Amino acid sequence: MGRKAAATDPETRAIDTIAAASVVSHSSDVDLTQRRRRQIVGAAVHLFARKGYDRTTMQEIAKRAKISAGLIYHYARTKEDVLLLALMHVINTYREQVPPALAGITDPLERFRA
Repeated sequence: MGRKAAATDPETRAIDTIAAASVVSHSSDVDLTQRRRRQIVGAAVHLFARKGYDRTTMQEIAKRAKISAGLIYHYARTKEDVLLLALMHVINTYREQVPPALAGITDPLERFRA
């Protein structure tokens, strides 16, 4: 399947960046890779935030993502690859959401709260 035209919403741009990462996928279907990585990354971010990276297993990520652990390895070779994808997602989300949230706010304390 071919790659879709670039979307303009922040979540899709963040996922596009994830798809363009240097993390190897065994799938040649770009759209399927993006969907599966979205599942994996969502589960990983949640678990890494709650339990930490070291205490989170690939089996737990798979269970939360509602896929098999083996399928994760089809879209990311290692747990470190999953961490990289999760970090890229979080950074891109902040990059998209923080500037608009701070627009027009000049008070430092209010900016911090926002």
